Amino acid sequence: MISGSTLKLSTLTLFTVLFSAEFVRSAFLFSFLLQLKESEALSVPLLNIHSSSELTNLLKYGILYHIYSFMEELMKLLIVEDDIGISYTVARVMQDEGHKVTECYSGDEGLHHALYGEFDLIILDIMLPKVDGFTFIQELRKQNVDTPILCLTAKDALNDRIKGLTIGADDYMVKPFEIPELIVRAKVLLRRYGKVNLEEQISYGPIAIQVRNRLITVTGEELTLTEKEYELLEYLLMNKEQIVTKEQIYNRIWGLDSEAGIGIVELYVHYLRKKLSSWHADQFIQTVRGLGYILRINE
Repeated sequence: MISGSTLKLSTLTLFTVLFSAEFVRSAFLFSFLLQLKESEALSVPLLNIHSSSELTNLLKYGILYHIYSFMEELMKLLIVEDDIGISYTVARVMQDEGHKVTECYSGDEGLHHALYGEFDLIILDIMLPKVDGFTFIQELRKQNVDTPILCLTAKDALNDRIKGLTIGADDYMVKPFEIPELIVRAKVLLRRYGKVNLEEQISYGPIAIQVRNRLITVTGEELTLTEKEYELLEYLLMNKEQIVTKEQIYNRIWGLDSEAGIGIVELYVHYLRKKLSSWHADQFIQTVRGLGYILRINE
């Protein structure tokens, strides 16, 4: 039986010869796919293939291409949340999205899994028993584990959000939260770290982003932005109607190691507003004096 570690390599090898009629008819290919079906790397059965003739039909209609895409997009998520109800809900939703999920109910258990396991995303509560979320993040980053972290917390204080993002969290959601937003935020983090391609749209008012191809439209008309302008707009959309500080924007887009000063944030907000002004959408980016910015449409 093939192992999960060789699954992707073997699959790629398979598809280089996929359309060879002689190879399709061979017993070796049929045997190989049966091994794929039984591989523990998949959380669901591959397909009920019982004969080489059935396999030939599958190839004809291109179904194996979709199977290949499924295997490539299967992500491993770690959920660290002491509220069993919330953990269950988030886990089921993410499983429905096609991801493999591991649940932990205490900070020390979650930290052990995060340090010694391999995950594509960590969804982390801050108020945890034994090891709190802030300590969890600090320990993980100290060990050079760069798995993206999406924090879930009942703590709505701005200072707590800033602290979490400053010490290494990648995004923050305050309870109670909406499940569709959680799904999009998680997938944006996966895309940002090269984990998955997205087809979802992020929108607010007349502004919309097709995340997969980075297409931005305002009232249906295409808007062209630089990379940093795009990241700024995406971040504001992801945090619509929430105040984001200059420090949060700077840390997210430029990073703590950037040689640019924090004043670069004001400059790029100016650039972005100028490009949105053609649709009078510049007014949606509002300055919150002494704090930062908020994307909000005044009724």
